[in-house]
Amino acid sequence: MGTGRARRRRGGRRGGGRRRLWRWRRNPLRRRTDIAEAWAVLAAVVLMVCGGTVTGLLVHDTSGRLFDERRASATAVRAVLLRDPPPAALTSGGSTENTVPGKVRWTSDDGRRHTDRARVPAGKQAGDRVTVWTDARGRIVREPPSRAESVTGAAMLAAVAVTVWCLLVLTGLALVRVRWNRRRLAAWDREWAETGPRWTSGSGQT
Repeated sequence: MGTGRARRRRGGRRGGGRRRLWRWRRNPLRRRTDIAEAWAVLAAVVLMVCGGTVTGLLVHDTSGRLFDERRASATAVRAVLLRDPPPAALTSGGSTENTVPGKVRWTSDDGRRHTDRARVPAGKQAGDRVTVWTDARGRIVREPPSRAESVTGAAMLAAVAVTVWCLLVLTGLALVRVRWNRRRLAAWDREWAETGPRWTSGSGQT
């Protein structure tokens, strides 16, 4: 009894494989649109695999390089908080923000003093020393991402790019299949218009 069930399972698997590959087999009912659709599906798979790989690598490398350039162009300097910053505001989740705006002063490598507004850790008071980030011109910039954050961000952007690429390919395939289905239905209507009357007349005489 177990042997019979195993045979039926193997037969079902073979039948499922044959049904999936019927467009590639010789069949009197197969149309040219069926062959074209099979090639289109194969092309879509190749595009998703190859194109998705290339897209993911390009986006990963480009975003990683941009993160690295941003980190390299920013310099951490020690500054003095000139006045007490405002209290930390509440976020939408009910927690308080980690940084608040504050006015700071720092001395650059060339000895010049600079004063500007920057994001400083919450809870600091006037006179406290804080770390701010500046660009090559001495302007305050946002803290650049760390190496770990850059790697994670590049991987996430690459995953999003691959997903979007695959969705575009699948959308194009779906549009093509809709067009071919309309052609098949139109062809069936024409064939039925030719053969239907003969079947109807034959059954009426019977």
